[in-house]
Amino acid sequence: MLIDAFTVVAQIINFMILLWFLRRYLYIPILKVIDEREKRIADQLKSAHDEKEKSILERRELERKNTELDKQRSNLMKTAASDAQSLRQKLLEDARKESESLKIKLWNSIQNEYLTLKKDIYSRTQQEVFSIARKTLSDLADSSLEESITRTFLRRLSSIDKKQKELLLSAIKASGNNTILIRSTFGIASEQREIIEASLREITGDIQYKIVFQDSDSRIFGIEFVTSDYKIEWNISDYISSMEKTMTETLAEKIKVKTTEGIIQ
Repeated sequence: MLIDAFTVVAQIINFMILLWFLRRYLYIPILKVIDEREKRIADQLKSAHDEKEKSILERRELERKNTELDKQRSNLMKTAASDAQSLRQKLLEDARKESESLKIKLWNSIQNEYLTLKKDIYSRTQQEVFSIARKTLSDLADSSLEESITRTFLRRLSSIDKKQKELLLSAIKASGNNTILIRSTFGIASEQREIIEASLREITGDIQYKIVFQDSDSRIFGIEFVTSDYKIEWNISDYISSMEKTMTETLAEKIKVKTTEGIIQ
């Protein structure tokens, strides 16, 4: 096979032209595209790295702000608790002072009312004493004191109703030694004793019993009939008890009213 020099040279020239065209229109553009892509990727990687660094910085800043906010919130809570405690103490102190003031006003009011009430009590006491004196003198006006007390006692004894009479008879029977005790603050004369015994016989009938007269050391004039768990008596303490009850009720009512008014005011 013969090698044509012209053909070889032409082939070489064609190959060189092809290389130039490939380099000019294919290889260089491809390299350029590759370089641009690599640059773009590098830029994206750098941007991603920058974004990552930025996010890290932002996260740290956020954590710092959260920590600062937690401290501020804790300080605010402590301040609020301290202010609330101070306010509570102030309110309690104001309430205590107001309560003390009300107590003083109420006490002064009660003291003033007490002075007025004492005058009322003295006046009421005088009236009650006079009333007692009138009642006692009315009961004992027609004879000596002892005889009048005895007669008054006998009237009370003779005025008992049927039910009380049955209780009296039952009490006499229930007593172990069938004894009736007549106790008085004065020595009963023999004539008066006979009258008392006769009155009792009229009430008790045929029942057998013994009557014992006994002096009492009580300071209040009176006479009483005692057997077993049954008793009939008359003495001045009946009137005194009535007076004490009236005075006690008056005193309690006035104190209650004034105390209520003082509290409301």
